Amino acid sequence: MRFFPWGFWLLCVASAPARGDSGSKARSCAEVRQLYGAKGFSLSGVPQAEISGEHLRICPQGYTCCTSEMEENFANKSRSEFEAMMKEAGRSVQTILTAQYRSFDTIVPQAVPCTKFVKKKLYLKLTLCKGESF
Repeated sequence: MRFFPWGFWLLCVASAPARGDSGSKARSCAEVRQLYGAKGFSLSGVPQAEISGEHLRICPQGYTCCTSEMEENFANKSRSEFEAMMKEAGRSVQTILTAQYRSFDTIVPQAVPCTKFVKKKLYLKLTLCKGESF
């Protein structure tokens, strides 16, 4: 299953040509460059103006400011961010389960003597009642 955080989708949407564009004049990629740089990537691979996106797998395949290298960089960053979120969520679940285990581990030993007492009382009651008719 693939997961891409919002930043990647924002980049793809920002790099797509605006609806109603005649397509005759290439738009500037300044906004995409700003978003891409804000994510910590080098701007050296970002085009100044829109390019053909026919070769792209994730970003729009029309004229776009997205390149294959940008797609790959964002896919890798998205994967690592997703893995970090899953590890954090896993730690939370592990903490909850550990706390419940400890609680269970303290209650059960306390309940065992009580259970033995109830069992003994029930046994005595049953043996006393065996001789009586109901």
